[in-house]
Amino acid sequence: MRPTLYGNRHAVSAGHYLAAAAGNEILEAGGNAIDAGCAAGMALAVLHADEVCFSGVAPIIIRNASGEVVTISPYNYYPGCVSLEGRIGEAVQKDLAARGHRIEVYPDCTGNVAAVEVIVAEPKPGFIRAGADPRQPAYAIVH
Repeated sequence: MRPTLYGNRHAVSAGHYLAAAAGNEILEAGGNAIDAGCAAGMALAVLHADEVCFSGVAPIIIRNASGEVVTISPYNYYPGCVSLEGRIGEAVQKDLAARGHRIEVYPDCTGNVAAVEVIVAEPKPGFIRAGADPRQPAYAIVH
């Protein structure tokens, strides 16, 4: 299992270490999280051309600084919806629901739920955590 990485400036997690590095470079140059995500996505279109298309689907859930949760999906709009594998514990599902997300549960390892890369910024103690799904090639970088 890959370790959770900690930093205090920024974090990037992607399905290839070079895509994570591309997003990290954008952040180091002063770009924001959306810029970094776009750079990582473009890199994945080259690095995993058999799996990722530059004009393809990239569903995103963002919680901005004010706490508002925004869901972005190019083809369908499911505000606040989270798709989970059935093995995700009931306590986690209830916590997400309590935070305002609509939960959809799918069988484990189904094509309906993709690999996950996660970045969590914690105001206290000021750390950023990043993790990547250990079942697939996925990588995280933090500073």
